[in-house]
Amino acid sequence: MADHFDHYDQALAYVLVHNGQSNKVFPSDEQLQTAFKTRDYYQHAKPALWFILDELNRARGEDQDIYSKAADGQFSIEHIMPQTMSKAWQQALGDQASEIHDHWVDRLPNLTLTGFNSKMSNRSFTEKRDMKDGYRDTAIKLNQWLTQYDQWNEVTLKEREEDLYSRALQVWPMPDVMDVDVETQHNDDIELGDDMDVTGWKIDSYSFLDVVDESVSSWSQLTERIVDQLWAQDSSRFYQAASDPNETLVTYTKEGDSRDQYEPLPDPEIQILTRRINNQRRLGLLGRLIALYQYSLSDIKVHQTNGDRLLFTKAQRELIARDLIIGLNSLKSGYPITLVSNVGGSTYVRFRTQNIDHYFDQVFSFDDKDLRAWSNGSPYYWEFQLKNSKGVILRLVTHLTDDDSALHGAIDRLLDDYDTPRTQGKGWRTVKESWQLPLQAADLDLGDPEHNQILITQQLKELITEITQ
Repeated sequence: MADHFDHYDQALAYVLVHNGQSNKVFPSDEQLQTAFKTRDYYQHAKPALWFILDELNRARGEDQDIYSKAADGQFSIEHIMPQTMSKAWQQALGDQASEIHDHWVDRLPNLTLTGFNSKMSNRSFTEKRDMKDGYRDTAIKLNQWLTQYDQWNEVTLKEREEDLYSRALQVWPMPDVMDVDVETQHNDDIELGDDMDVTGWKIDSYSFLDVVDESVSSWSQLTERIVDQLWAQDSSRFYQAASDPNETLVTYTKEGDSRDQYEPLPDPEIQILTRRINNQRRLGLLGRLIALYQYSLSDIKVHQTNGDRLLFTKAQRELIARDLIIGLNSLKSGYPITLVSNVGGSTYVRFRTQNIDHYFDQVFSFDDKDLRAWSNGSPYYWEFQLKNSKGVILRLVTHLTDDDSALHGAIDRLLDDYDTPRTQGKGWRTVKESWQLPLQAADLDLGDPEHNQILITQQLKELITEITQ
């Protein structure tokens, strides 16, 4: 690519903006704004969150290096609206306190750094602002910005979201790249990565170290070849791993050991876990194995024989989940949309719908006993599951106990005409039904969120309407 530009950094900017892999692309301003509006930043690795807050703090010109101070333990992450609400906070937030809290508590506008987190605890906003060592006393510019307010609620959270977003545009402006005609070559050689979903992949060759385009017939054979390469390079790393009590990938062989998931290495005194595991788990084991040699999964390339299918990486699932959240406004009611990312290789979006709310109003009147499971009074929710590259699944999930027979009966009556497999379970969380939407990975366009929103919402509307009729 550098041949098309005068300077290397121009070529790099072009690749990041136009051709980057989903987890290596410079996000557009719109993608950045969506992240501010939907992402749970508190679950980020703490150094990453320190870095983000430090960069946003210095956006207006003063370098206070709060990252280093956080790394030294002087500062810690503070929830402005606390994780556990007091009665004072519930009163301050009003009738929608639970919904506001659930939606905002771990998002970036509600997070900051302080040196006195334990003293602030779940005090009211004005107490945090005016107390000794509170926001008024702090030297951190981001916290001084907070002192202009007398209350902390959804209005002020949105204002801080806009402020942080404007700072982010200053800190990380989009690269100004030239518009050039670049011939790109189609290449199915794919770099492996930690967040990649390889369920269902078929491969016929791989490249790693001095091996280039070596034929393999399966992921199992790929693992065997890489084990052979690493053993030939330095077998002592395998012995070190086997001696580590916390490492289960490589172990010493014990007499009478019947664990059939392990197979012997060239020295039969030690064995490695490689048998009877799926592609996804094998990818994780490969990552742990080559990490013993200071390599990473990105050092391995595979040629995918079914390379035309969409690769559902973590980042791609989040993009599609974002499109779903934006497109669901006409369907939701009451219960706010919640994104639960990357549970067991899938992304979940939970929501309520007007259709089924109306149905339950007609067939059943809920009393306090029946609502004990959920603070917002909902015994059920829809769960929209982006399941790898197999497509999209809609699930009806109930929050009931076995004693709630009347509620179970109401939902069962709703579903009587459907033959799809029903998960029979006990306890407070039961998947009552699952439907495979006709939507497939190939139907989605990661570069066109509006197309995805229309397509997803249309199919979802049709299915829910059919169910509730």
